[in-house]
Amino acid sequence: MGFLDTFAWKISLVGSDADPPQVAYASFKVSDDKGVITVQHIYTGRNGVIETIEIGPEYDASAYHLDALLSSYGPPDEVWIRTYSHEEQNSLPFGIALFYSQQGILAEYYTAGYVKENLVQGCPHRGMSIFLYLWNPRQSITFSEATRKFMRAEDRSFLPLSEATEMDVETFYRTFKVPDTSCLETSAELWP
Repeated sequence: MGFLDTFAWKISLVGSDADPPQVAYASFKVSDDKGVITVQHIYTGRNGVIETIEIGPEYDASAYHLDALLSSYGPPDEVWIRTYSHEEQNSLPFGIALFYSQQGILAEYYTAGYVKENLVQGCPHRGMSIFLYLWNPRQSITFSEATRKFMRAEDRSFLPLSEATEMDVETFYRTFKVPDTSCLETSAELWP
């Protein structure tokens, strides 16, 4: 993973090529219209070859926004939702996961959810925390395998879009590829 040394601000390595997989925590200084910020990515690799990349949370990375990802990559293979039925400690996370199996991309977006009657509403145009998980697309992995590998979570906490909402993947794509004020709604009864 020596190539990261050429452009990373700081790198912390865990393991070695003799003890795969090696993990590199790489920090980068990035300039944007608000100044210079530091972002951290996690790389895993074996024998000098990067196998996975984890990015996030990113809060203001326009290239990773939901509409930008949908515009760049088209409709995802799968969309999954995860939330709760009520607030705890003044917080109600609303998560949307886009799975692109052929491209090796799992994008996870979180925003604050809102309870409206017996519906939980999440609005992707409001402040989002963004997580990206990337792998070699030649590795055929399922959504369930990706959630265990990257999120260290079971996919049972997610529901497929069509079960959680009245929307299919194509409608989701058409609705959210253009930034606007659309929101997703799901029945509070579906969530813990």
